[in-house]
Amino acid sequence: MEYGYHFDSHLLGHFLAERAVSKVVVHRQEKITDVSINDNGNIAALVTESGEHISADFFVDCSGFSAFLMQKTLGVKFNSYKENLFNDSAVVLPTAITDNIPVETQATALSNGWCWKIPLTNRYGNGYVYSADFISSDAAEIELRSHLDCLHGSQSARHLKMKVGQLDKHWERNCLALGLSQGFIEPLEATALHLVQISIELFITEFENGGFGNTHQAAYNSKMSQRFERVRDYIVAHYKLNTRNDSEYWRANRNNPKISDSLGQLLDVWFNRGDMEVEIERQNLSSHFNSTSWHCLLAGYGAFPPLAAKQPNQGDLYKDQKIQTFLHSCSLNFDPNK
Repeated sequence: MEYGYHFDSHLLGHFLAERAVSKVVVHRQEKITDVSINDNGNIAALVTESGEHISADFFVDCSGFSAFLMQKTLGVKFNSYKENLFNDSAVVLPTAITDNIPVETQATALSNGWCWKIPLTNRYGNGYVYSADFISSDAAEIELRSHLDCLHGSQSARHLKMKVGQLDKHWERNCLALGLSQGFIEPLEATALHLVQISIELFITEFENGGFGNTHQAAYNSKMSQRFERVRDYIVAHYKLNTRNDSEYWRANRNNPKISDSLGQLLDVWFNRGDMEVEIERQNLSSHFNSTSWHCLLAGYGAFPPLAAKQPNQGDLYKDQKIQTFLHSCSLNFDPNK
């Protein structure tokens, strides 16, 4: 059984900083205003607000969505996922913790996105992830407060903008991007820290195997790009397969034809009662989301391979016009007689 932990990210940050300093890492808080470049195009030094040059052989860009080193300095392109994932905003609001602290995160679909509720020891972390193309920030906050039953509460909310997508290259010259600077996919499956961890571990392996040079840079970039794309596909499936008709947002997600070939092939195998495990192995996807993950996600959408004893007649189900329209929008060739 896989599981995850709930923890306060700010407290974790302080803990890791103290841990690093105890291991002889020098930790400085500085505002970087400029970057110095060598003749060969590599980053030579960071320039602080006071004019000091901090030089190094290698740099890690953790500057968030601005990607100060990778995008603004080295000119690495950002590939947006806007056509696949509509959500680009969030409003967050803490609420008081209850006496009986639950052990799970709750995710609830709202009119134009979804809301998380994460229990910590001292509070609930709540947030509404939504698309600004379908609802205003003020309306989103009102909907979140209403959902949390604190419409007239005094606690202030924070509004955030999300830049969903990934860099064209996660490692360029003598710089590695990590966290928000390398890319971001909305937190529906809480994959952000997992991608950071994978990025670090894979970089260590490729950097060492490449003799501490750029020999394996292209291989690293290809592997990380695949990681982000496959996480994107898993998140897209949540929206593509929805059956809600109470808002234009959910209808637009369901009717969105922009899905990857990989996701289209997975859905084709599923709805034709093929072997998902074989297909996942064929596409080499098990390191992203395995067969169990896909079965848990897709089981609510009408086909249960192999056929269960008490399952309704699937031939009749797939003759339904709405189902046929949906399958057609996914470019799936489904045979209801199978």
